Formats: sequence, C-alpha cells, structure tokens
Amino acid sequence: MSDLEEELSEDKAVLPLELFFDLVFVLGITQTVALVADGHDGRALWRAFLVLAMLWWAWTQFSWTANSIDLRPHRVRFAFFAAMGAALIMAVSVPAAFEDGGLWLAVGYVIVRGIGIWLHLTGTIDAATLAGVRLFAAVSWPGPLVFLLGSLVDPPARLWIWFVGFLLELGAAGLAGGSAWHLQSGHFSERHGLIYIIAVGEGIVAIGIAAVAQPFGGILAFSILLAVAAAAVLWWSYFDRFAETVEDALREAGEAQGMVARDAYSLGHFPMIAGVVLFAAAAEEIVAHPGDPMEGFTRLLLASSIGLAMFAQAAVVKRVGGPVLSERIIAPSVIALLMVPAVEIRANVMFAAVIFVLFTALVIERRRDPLTP
Repeated sequence: MSDLEEELSEDKAVLPLELFFDLVFVLGITQTVALVADGHDGRALWRAFLVLAMLWWAWTQFSWTANSIDLRPHRVRFAFFAAMGAALIMAVSVPAAFEDGGLWLAVGYVIVRGIGIWLHLTGTIDAATLAGVRLFAAVSWPGPLVFLLGSLVDPPARLWIWFVGFLLELGAAGLAGGSAWHLQSGHFSERHGLIYIIAVGEGIVAIGIAAVAQPFGGILAFSILLAVAAAAVLWWSYFDRFAETVEDALREAGEAQGMVARDAYSLGHFPMIAGVVLFAAAAEEIVAHPGDPMEGFTRLLLASSIGLAMFAQAAVVKRVGGPVLSERIIAPSVIALLMVPAVEIRANVMFAAVIFVLFTALVIERRRDPLTP
C-alpha cells in the first residue's frame, strides 16, 4: 500500500482549526433563529430558509474541503481565518439580509465559497477526488453569482432570485456528487455531528436568553426543564445509532462515496439543521410565555421542527440502504395532529405532550432495534 493509499484508508481526527471555524456559524444560526422569532409569520420562515441555506452551503463547502486536504500548512490556516472573517460578515448581516445587509451577506458568501474552492483545488492530492473538485468548481460558480446579483435588487424579487441561487447550488451538488470522491468517513461524519450539536446548542442558548428576561418561578423552571428534555431527545435521535449507521454506510460505499455523502450529509442534514433552528425559535417562545396558551405560529414551528428533523433522519437511513424508521414518521404526524385543534392549552403542557410523543417513539424504535443488522 502506498503512502497516499494508507493516508486515505485511515480517518483523521477533527482538528481545533475546524472547531474554531464552526464557532462563527454559531452566531449565524443564532441570527437565523432571531429572524424567525422576530418575524413571527410565514414570510419570516421563507427568509430564514434562504439565509440558512446560504450559511449551510458555506459551511458544507469547508466540510468537504477539510476532509481531503492537509490542514497543518500555514497557508491553509490563514485561508481558514480569512473565511471565518467572511462568514462572520455573513452572520452579522443576517438581521438586515432583506434590507441593506443583503449585499454584505452575499459578498461574504462568495468569499467563503471562493476560498473553499481554492483550498480544495490546491490542497487535494488524490487524483479521483481532485477530478470531482474540478467538476464542482466548473459547475458551482453560477449559484454564488446569482446570490450576489439578487442582493442588488429589492425584496420580494430578492427572495425569488436567491431561491434560484439555492436551486443552482443543489444542481451543482447533484452533478459533482456523482464523481468518484475518496472521503475519510469518520472525519466527515464527525464534522456533521458537531454542526448538529451546535444547532441543538443554539436551542439551549435561545432558552436561556428567553428565561433570563422572565421573573423566575416554578412555572418557568418547569418550562426550562422541558426545553432541555426536548433538546436531549433531539440529541438522542441523532447520536444513539443514527450517526453510526450513516457513517458505516459511507465507509462501505466504495466508489459511491460521493453520492452517499452528498445525499446523506450535504443534502440530508440540511432539513435536520433547519428543524433544529425552528425548534430553537419555538422553545424560545414557549419559555417566554410558559403559562399562556400556545399560539398558532408557535404550534407551526414546533410541529415543523420535529417533522423536518425526524423525516430527514428517516429519509437518510433509507437512502443509505437502511430500514424504514416508521416511528420517526408516525411521531411527527401525531404531533402535527396535536397542534391542529384550536384549543387553549398552556404552552408548557403542549410542549410536554410533544416531548412525550417523540420520546415514546424513540423508545419503541430502540426496542424494535431496526438499525441493528
């Protein structure tokens, strides 16, 4: 076995540089949650979706890049720092993304994507992977350009132009993902697990921000504990066996690694992150008004958050050849039905019911043990 083959066969560890890079996206996710909570309507959800898509594509570019290059050279470290600066500009611009901040958000996005492509092209040593990188570089430039052009026009046209940019990015991923990528599966899986933890952690931050603004008492304490329990259940849904199952499938995919990584991680994880963002917005609203009846928009956020996360996890497992996780399909459906009736039920009571349904579903799934061969 050559040195290159040996390097590719052994998974490398996630380095502190990558964790440092991820910190910038904590702020971006925080700002996206605020975009949903402050808007409090369907238009806010649409805007948050587009902003989160840009943040996600910027981040996932570097997850692929860092997987196939050596992160130790100084030029790579400085390039990461430069990308962090551009990503921070993106994050700070989120609240004004559909006002004067749209241009800054788009410029930051173009810079992050450009640095990621440059690092990938100049740092990849595996011939098959480099061919995939070159294809991606050739087909992925229209998306950032459309985002930049969209930032120059006013809403609502900006929303639709950015949506076209999102579709172009999807198309580029679809074309390039079919190449023969050689990925280090453990590293790739860990990177996505860490960004999932960051998103769930944002839910904890949102809970804390909402809680400190309230007079402390028994009802608030109970609601805080419920929110932590909900975050723990979301964590469990991912890290109990789901993450290991998908990682094993990526490791065993052979020449289809690029397609599995594209579908299960770059595409499949986006709705999970979107679901966790909606959960954070819902939890913030619940903790802010724990004794009041749950509003319709909060019900929508809560049902959508669980639905996106669970449906995406079920779809990813099925995509990698696993079984149908029926409990992760049934539980969100039951939760959606709970949210429909316009009955005045206290927010924390509804929250407890949602947690109970999801927790019960995961317990039943664990006992049925569909993910064990």
